[in-house]
Amino acid sequence: MPANVATTVRAKIDQYATDPASLVNNVTRLKGRTGSRLRVGDWRVIFDEHGAVLEILDVGPRGGVYDEEATLGHALLKTPGGEDLVVLPRADYDQLVADAEMLADVVAYDAATSAVADGREEFVPAALVDAVLAGENPVRAWRRYRGLTIARLAEKAGVSAAYLSQIETGARAGTVETLGRIAVALAVNLDDLT
Repeated sequence: MPANVATTVRAKIDQYATDPASLVNNVTRLKGRTGSRLRVGDWRVIFDEHGAVLEILDVGPRGGVYDEEATLGHALLKTPGGEDLVVLPRADYDQLVADAEMLADVVAYDAATSAVADGREEFVPAALVDAVLAGENPVRAWRRYRGLTIARLAEKAGVSAAYLSQIETGARAGTVETLGRIAVALAVNLDDLT
């Protein structure tokens, strides 16, 4: 997710946490679940009943391919090439889109809660996300969050403390192999460090 989008999404999450009524029109409860979704432009934020963000989905604009001029009502048409087409009222189309989004959100919610429950994923504190968005090196942010010294992380990752320090300060980028070992030592995905 681009940094400017991440900042916008984060601001909306903070706004909703501070004043839920301000975004009431952009929040929908997930059918049959305790979670909800917050629409932020072309993104949807899936969160649980405690406000913990479980997933952020890039969904694109709602109804972007609908022809505003179509007013034929329900109709079945066949193209000269034999393809079947259906024309329906905008309200029906909007309901289909909303139902499809709800299904996608329920699937994302179930997958995220399952991943957290069985330890494949973890909740990341807002302070860590804010630090990385503000420009702090992700390796440093995760190391601090895990409560490790540079020396201890370097030992766990099999690199020198000086090399790790250079990666954290940006003096060196670190090879993919090295970053992979650091990711394992921090129990995160490599993508979380880049």
